[in-house]
Amino acid sequence: MRRAVAIVIDGIAAAGPTIARDVAAICGVGLVSYGAWLAYPPVGFIVLGVMVLLAAIFNARRAD
Repeated sequence: MRRAVAIVIDGIAAAGPTIARDVAAICGVGLVSYGAWLAYPPVGFIVLGVMVLLAAIFNARRAD
């Protein structure tokens, strides 16, 4: 059991920089969308949708 826990902890530690980058990106997208929403609420949803769409396109291109 201890060995399994150690393997999981090592995996999480190895993925740390990737997880931190992804969390920062999600927070950034949320803040930009919220700022747009403060200016005009429908624009916040449009900005969020465009950013998610762009992220999906970039991830699909990177996978190829």
